[in-house]
Amino acid sequence: MPAIVRVDSSRGPVGAPESVERARFEIGAMPRCRASSPCAAATLCLVCLSACAPSLSTFHTAAVPPKGHFAAALGMEGSIPTGSLLSAIDTGKSVGKKAASGQSLTSEEKWEVFDAGMKLLLNPPSFFSYHVRLAYVPIERLEVSLRYAGPALRLATRYQLLDRATAPFDMSAGLGISCFTYEIPFADYIPVLKLDDFTRWQLDVPLLIGVQNRWFRAWTGPRFVATFFDTNMHLDLVAEEPVLASMSGKAYYVGGQGGLGFGYRFVFVAFELTITRILGSARFDAPAITDAPARTLDLSGFVIYPSLGLMGEF
Repeated sequence: MPAIVRVDSSRGPVGAPESVERARFEIGAMPRCRASSPCAAATLCLVCLSACAPSLSTFHTAAVPPKGHFAAALGMEGSIPTGSLLSAIDTGKSVGKKAASGQSLTSEEKWEVFDAGMKLLLNPPSFFSYHVRLAYVPIERLEVSLRYAGPALRLATRYQLLDRATAPFDMSAGLGISCFTYEIPFADYIPVLKLDDFTRWQLDVPLLIGVQNRWFRAWTGPRFVATFFDTNMHLDLVAEEPVLASMSGKAYYVGGQGGLGFGYRFVFVAFELTITRILGSARFDAPAITDAPARTLDLSGFVIYPSLGLMGEF
């Protein structure tokens, strides 16, 4: 059963009439990167410190500890999307200032604000996000774990398929389900965009091979993450009636990762790098925006996800 994140708000836009039409569109994944500007870069710094992207790191090796042992990890991680996020933030902030000053927005400008919010929901840039993981091995080769990162709560299990004692390398496979607990701070950079309700599920399948000894750890493998979400948001405009929108979508992160750890016996300093492609497309249907009621976009992109921390076993 997928885990669920929900951010609820019982209050709609102030003064919004019941006749306000709702726009509905489906979202796939993030768009491609375009040019940035000093304004976008400055805004990005703010977002990076306050927003948290979905965690793509594992912070464990391909080997499951012996039965009855615990494993722990504590680290920092970051997300560097290479889609059109910088351009979207820059455009969304500029249009948001125009709306906040009491000017009317064109249909295209309304779409630009919704586009910016959509991309930030999928994978906001993030630096210095915490990663805390604790795992236990109740049965030989089988591990269960709980992790907080992203920030999201993740419950997972994995099984060691190959052991370096009888094979050329260690190999393990698992399944993780995440429950998100954050709200994107739209008001920090697009004040007119409000998030009313947000639900997000995430499923990941870690598959790793690796080698290790008393002072060295190395692991690598493919990375697959599927995320599903739906949300309600609205443009709280000064010169016009609020524009309400509901969204539902999915994205697939497909790529690879690798990690190195150096230490001795039970404690290791580890670095891990994950690079994934986000696959998907988006179709928009917005009857309230009468001269542009529908559109379809390719929302593909890449994410670079480094992480650094400590791993231990006891």
